[in-house]
Amino acid sequence: MSVLIKFDKERYLTDKAAFESFVPAIQEVVDTFNAMPLQPLNAKEFERLFNAPGELVFDKMCEGKPVSIAGMEVNKIKAMEILNMPVGYNEFKQKIDQVIISLGDNHFHISNINPAGVGRFYQLNESGKVILHPDKDAELQRIHKKYATSERAKKILEFVNFIIDKSKEPGLEQIIKTNPDGVWNILKGTIGIDKDGKLYVKTDGVLRYNSDTHFVAF
Repeated sequence: MSVLIKFDKERYLTDKAAFESFVPAIQEVVDTFNAMPLQPLNAKEFERLFNAPGELVFDKMCEGKPVSIAGMEVNKIKAMEILNMPVGYNEFKQKIDQVIISLGDNHFHISNINPAGVGRFYQLNESGKVILHPDKDAELQRIHKKYATSERAKKILEFVNFIIDKSKEPGLEQIIKTNPDGVWNILKGTIGIDKDGKLYVKTDGVLRYNSDTHFVAF
């Protein structure tokens, strides 16, 4: 079982904010779509909004039914060429083009957002509002978490956390804060390794702290 070492929450929130910065523009596309005389866009159709917008509008117009002209069924591609798109379609397409440009040329340097990926990064909630996809949010959290996976790493982590915890005790905390060379320089003067490879307390190193001076140089 892996043990969490650190979660860089600041970087996670920065990356999340970068992805969420596109939400208002994508919401405008959804709102423009819903302004057309069609059934409102639903969550399942959201991914098609950028992958195949023209086909999506056509399917909504025909309600999934085949198109017939003079009693003869017309294939979908031909029907899309013949039938007039609903009022507001041109504005809808312009909004999509604007978002696609902003996705590819953004100041956050997010290079992996493209029209095909919008449905993986964002979704429509039950209220018809665009939100960051929970899977994408989980991925952003995951990439900013570091874990100890080996037994050695977990033991080291346990030891370091023990030292950090003990360092908060009165007296020892002041020694650490006033030693400009940090915790390791303090420890290396008090802990040694014997000929059998075992750690032991270095008496002289500990005795140095018998001085009333806060900082003891080694």
